[in-house]
Amino acid sequence: MAASLRNVRALGLALFAAACSVGHGEGELNGTVYIAGCRREGKFELQPDAFFAQTAEELLTIRVQRGGNGEVYSDGLAVMIEDSSRLKREELGTEIDLSTRHDPRIEVTVYFNDTCPPGRDKTPVVLAAVSGSLRFDSVYAPKVNKDSVRISAQLSDVRFEDAKDPEARWAELSGSFDFLYVRGSPAQHFP
Repeated sequence: MAASLRNVRALGLALFAAACSVGHGEGELNGTVYIAGCRREGKFELQPDAFFAQTAEELLTIRVQRGGNGEVYSDGLAVMIEDSSRLKREELGTEIDLSTRHDPRIEVTVYFNDTCPPGRDKTPVVLAAVSGSLRFDSVYAPKVNKDSVRISAQLSDVRFEDAKDPEARWAELSGSFDFLYVRGSPAQHFP
């Protein structure tokens, strides 16, 4: 009885730890970054070690970043897909041009809040994709197949800009990510 209770407790702790961990996967994001006043400009390499995905109805949001901190303290990539089911059914393996409006809506942003921490103005560095391409080889769409949990994509020659000042804040990056969607609560961030 005591051994069984210990096993149940151990299982409970393991499930709790898994539910509160960041996702594991692999990826890279490389290229050039220019942000006026940033302590590091030029060649940029993001070797992400934290992978997140959340769903709400058809909406899928993805974050691929270095470290498990919140976006305001990290460097990373964020992708929002308005209708992951439609993307999975109709566009896997297709190059999506990020310079044109796409249906379903897909928004891609990159943030550099570790490399370029917000300064006196407290403005985080978040740049939106204005050109280049994105191709999903697999995507999580629970209404199509809840057991297919791989999320895999390639970014090619993506230009990111600050809409307010595209000449002073921009990046040109290519890369990829591949990870498994894991159900559960995201990791708790403590200051």
